[in-house]
Amino acid sequence: MTRFQNNRHFLPARFYFRYHALVLAIVVCLLLIIEWALGTRWSLFWPFIIWGLMVSIHYFFSAAFDINEVWADDRVLDVKTRSYDLGHIMNIEDRIDHTHDSITPHTERE
Repeated sequence: MTRFQNNRHFLPARFYFRYHALVLAIVVCLLLIIEWALGTRWSLFWPFIIWGLMVSIHYFFSAAFDINEVWADDRVLDVKTRSYDLGHIMNIEDRIDHTHDSITPHTERE
């Protein structure tokens, strides 16, 4: 399964990120319910901020390592189909296929 399957963005699967995010959501809900039920005013702001920051860092690392060839192909297709300038992209692909001078560095041109 890729993250761009059926034009849906999935959470990265590496390094147990989904479980980390799920545990965060459950703990936040439980702590808020307990705080509400007991009528107390605990200072939950800093634990939520710190844990949320750790989850976001975890997301960036797991998303970076979740990239593979299938993901790249899906992402290219996604960008192409959402592009407002599809003609320009097709022009570049055509120049690459025909090895046009405009795609080679000036130092390698004859």
